[in-house]
Amino acid sequence: MINEWCGKYNDGDEPSKARVVKWYTNASSSRKLSTAVLAFVNGIADGSLSHDGHEGLARHVANAQKRPIGTKDEKGQPMWTIQKERPDSPKKIDAAMAAILSWQARQDARALGIGTVEASPYETRGFLSL
Repeated sequence: MINEWCGKYNDGDEPSKARVVKWYTNASSSRKLSTAVLAFVNGIADGSLSHDGHEGLARHVANAQKRPIGTKDEKGQPMWTIQKERPDSPKKIDAAMAAILSWQARQDARALGIGTVEASPYETRGFLSL
């Protein structure tokens, strides 16, 4: 389905113009996902990320358990992703993963200059009196 969306909604092969991006959350991309999880955690910690108190999202985030990936980041800190408490657990974490991926999409878009708010001329030049 994702391949179909990529073909339907993306303009050619230029990644910076992609509207649909494949983003794997399995073990083969653990370092990339771990970086996204850290950005999500940091966003919460520094106050740049919040939510409206939706009970489902809060429950899924609370259900998420750390899964060490066996490698360290540039600062020597252990890297980790999230997982269910056990594979057959009925406690879902899908909304937590969706929140992480949506925060990463926002970060990626901002890095490309998409969605940035430019200051109004009135804010940058100050008050003019005649």
